[in-house]
Amino acid sequence: MTTDERAFRHRIEQGEWVDGIGLNDAEIAWRKEFLGFEAEDARRAAALDRLLEEEADLTAATDLFMDPILEHGRTRAVVDRGTRSNEQLRGVVHAYYETFTAGSYDRDYFAKRTRIGRIHDMLDMPIHYFIGMYANIHVHFLDALLAERAAAIEERLDDPEAAAVVREELGEAGADAAAFLRLTNLDLQVICNTYLHSREGGLREEIDRSRELRESVEKLIEELDETSAAVESRSEEIAVLTDEQAENTGQIASEVATLSASIEEVAASAEEVNRNSTRASERAAAGQDAAGDVIERMDRIDEATAAVAEDVDGLVERIDDIDDITDAISSIAEQTNILALNASIEAARAEGNGDSFAVVAREVKSLAGDARERARDIERRIEAIQADTARTAGSLETATGHVEESIDGIEESLALLDDIAEATADTSHGIEEVATATEEQATSTEEIASMIDETTDLSTEVSEKADRIASTNDQQRERIEGITAAVEALRDAEGRNDG
Repeated sequence: MTTDERAFRHRIEQGEWVDGIGLNDAEIAWRKEFLGFEAEDARRAAALDRLLEEEADLTAATDLFMDPILEHGRTRAVVDRGTRSNEQLRGVVHAYYETFTAGSYDRDYFAKRTRIGRIHDMLDMPIHYFIGMYANIHVHFLDALLAERAAAIEERLDDPEAAAVVREELGEAGADAAAFLRLTNLDLQVICNTYLHSREGGLREEIDRSRELRESVEKLIEELDETSAAVESRSEEIAVLTDEQAENTGQIASEVATLSASIEEVAASAEEVNRNSTRASERAAAGQDAAGDVIERMDRIDEATAAVAEDVDGLVERIDDIDDITDAISSIAEQTNILALNASIEAARAEGNGDSFAVVAREVKSLAGDARERARDIERRIEAIQADTARTAGSLETATGHVEESIDGIEESLALLDDIAEATADTSHGIEEVATATEEQATSTEEIASMIDETTDLSTEVSEKADRIASTNDQQRERIEGITAAVEALRDAEGRNDG
């Protein structure tokens, strides 16, 4: 097979449009049922391969299909207009016969049949030419089948005369069947021509409507071109305004740069303020810590003072004890005086009698012992008081030490507060710098505001132009909608033409 032949076959195979003509399995089944084509028919059709077993038989059947086309002037002219050779066409018909008795008459089988339809389309051959070709095929196969049956009957009949009669009758039946097939083929040609003519009439009407729609589209396009020209002119005006706006924008950019420098100064000052504030915060925190230490020390002083107070209370109690002892001693002394007085009285009475004096002496001795015990007790109390006093003195010394430490802490706090004051002064100075930079910023902002006002005026003018453009675009949209409707109508017409 040559390259040209392969290309031709590829084009034919691409035309197997089974889906396009709606020939699915369900449709094939319906058509078979409508014609009464059953399994027995399929078996008998497959058995016809006996008529095409030999290559000579295939060639003869192919010639029967092609010869009428090549022998008649009209059909020959159609073939000569095409770019395919006779051999290429014969190859397609030959393949058609080879698959005719395949036995499986399903979707794949009918897909191959669409190739014949593709030849009709590629050659631009009228449909009744093709239908007429099939009448020749029908008559050829009918004659072959009748001849086959006549030979079988002759073998079964012993009487040659009877066999001759049967052959003659079969020949007559074949001639009648051929006449019937040819007539129905002619009817089919006329019916198809009429149907196609009717369809072509509808197509002509659709073509006329399509022509009118195209003219409408062309008119709409002309109007759209005019509108586009207007849009282009207004776009040029907008471009000029845009240039002016760009120039003002450049000035704004310069002012923004100045503003940016001021902002940088503000940022630097703010950073310095931040550092000073941080330092002040740190100093304040240190001052708070120092104040906390002072509070703790004052608490310790308070505790020491409380201890001193307790010691003093103890000392007072000791002194009260001494007062009690003093009272006791005074009482003893008074009693001793009384005893001494009594002793004097008894001595005067006794005039030398010593018993009474002895009694008095014992009493005095007893009182003297008590006095000694009291004296010792007083001595012990005094020692305790001395000890308490010593502790009190120690507590006072401790309190004094805490007070001194508190004083030192307070002095440190004062120093930290001085540092805080200095840092605060620096912060104030930084804030003044920030204020100055802010004033500069405000000035630049006013200039920017002026520029923005001018830009706003230009924007307003641009907006008005844009409104006019929007109006023009609305007109364009309406025209585009008209174009869209026209295109949709054209598409519908094309769809009906394709159908």
